[in-house]
Amino acid sequence: MEANGKWFDDVAVGDRFGSRVTITDAHIFLGAGLIRDFNPHHVDEQYSSQSRFGTRILHGVITSAIMGGPVGMYFHGT
Repeated sequence: MEANGKWFDDVAVGDRFGSRVTITDAHIFLGAGLIRDFNPHHVDEQYSSQSRFGTRILHGVITSAIMGGPVGMYFHGT
């Protein structure tokens, strides 16, 4: 396989990379099932609407996983 991404030595201070994602119900509910965390802050809109966030929030571990995608693509094939 040909290396299409950057190598560590190719990265300079100030370089940027990333992508955008809109978090949907699928992210929240599939994430809850994957990690077996059904805390109402994540899955119950009525409950979470009374929280300081005002709505459901995505699990931290799923947030981290989503953040890993752009890193993997930036260094794709290396």
